[in-house]
Amino acid sequence: MNCPKCGGLLIPICYGRPSKEGSEKIARGELYLGGCGMEYPNAPTHSCQNFPECSIQVLDYNSDLWKSRDAMRRSLAAKRAGR
Repeated sequence: MNCPKCGGLLIPICYGRPSKEGSEKIARGELYLGGCGMEYPNAPTHSCQNFPECSIQVLDYNSDLWKSRDAMRRSLAAKRAGR
């Protein structure tokens, strides 16, 4: 997937604490560290590799990244509700 603004590569955003492998990908520019905003359902799933210069971040509802994050968010919400 390419950035609609600059043509750069759109890379997945990692929310929460990255694993060792995730940290290595971040260092290589293959993964963007997005902070701890996983509970926000409309948080972007991908960032332009040229961020912040380019400023493009997108939410791809069809990505496996969004689907797994949404399932985890729903599971956490159910646990908090006592289900």
